[in-house]
Amino acid sequence: LYMARTNVSVAIGAMFSSDAAEGRMLAAFYCGYFAFQTPAGWLASHFGGSRVLTAAVAVWSLASAASCFTRGAFAALFALRVLVGCAEACCYPSMAQLVSVWIPTSERSSSWAFITTGEPAGTVLMLLLGPFLLASTGWRSVFLVSAACGLAWMVAFASFATSDPARH
Repeated sequence: LYMARTNVSVAIGAMFSSDAAEGRMLAAFYCGYFAFQTPAGWLASHFGGSRVLTAAVAVWSLASAASCFTRGAFAALFALRVLVGCAEACCYPSMAQLVSVWIPTSERSSSWAFITTGEPAGTVLMLLLGPFLLASTGWRSVFLVSAACGLAWMVAFASFATSDPARH
């Protein structure tokens, strides 16, 4: 899932020639992430982690794919990166809600540790795969592959997950 967080880090050198533009673009994600953490917690508490996480993955995957169509327009890509940050801000609050209802208290720490390994796994995968994609097919492929992986994960997750064990 966290490939979408890292994809711009891989592709940015091919997209912009200015260090200042690159820095602002990298900050765009964190602007959205910071601003949406608390609302994301409220959403997960009120609508359930499963629904919120499914919607968030759809949003950040589609925003990543849409990045391919910006033609390098800074404002459009910046807005999409803020949107990716807002959507990814839903990840931890949603997972925390799911853990709180699905995992016995005595197993929550080890479960949380296992669940959160997805962040570095996705980051490492994109940092290893991304430069190959960039060199062989261009910067757009970096965004498309991360979007496709996110959407595939979302379909599998939505097929099996519920926010409430009583509804499973």
